[in-house]
Amino acid sequence: MHKKGTTETMQEKPFYDDVIFEVSSFFEERIKKAKKFGIENIVLDVGIGFGKRLEDNIALIKNLEHFKRFGYPLLVGASRKSMIDMIVKTPVEERLAGSLSLHQMALENGARILRVHDVKEHKQMVEIVKAFS
Repeated sequence: MHKKGTTETMQEKPFYDDVIFEVSSFFEERIKKAKKFGIENIVLDVGIGFGKRLEDNIALIKNLEHFKRFGYPLLVGASRKSMIDMIVKTPVEERLAGSLSLHQMALENGARILRVHDVKEHKQMVEIVKAFS
């Protein structure tokens, strides 16, 4: 999972010249390192909300296709994230609709794994989306 900085500092004015390029570079380095240690089962997580501004998170979800070039499944975990509150003021416990929307967009753009809080609701959303595929 990509994260800028440490857990303690990641949200202190995060900035990227090009978030897609920086996350890609991170993945290239980590994939190389994992393979060096014989790790083949790799899942890539762009790290929604981890050292990212709203515009970075949006860019990552919109451009997930870019990361498919690595040949590994893409994971997105946007469930109840603060980016939902930044778009529509919503307390954490009322962010299900926003979570479903973000995850549907992530699936449409190349995500294959979702990290969620509300499993039943997400399963229903995934089944509905699959019916239209």
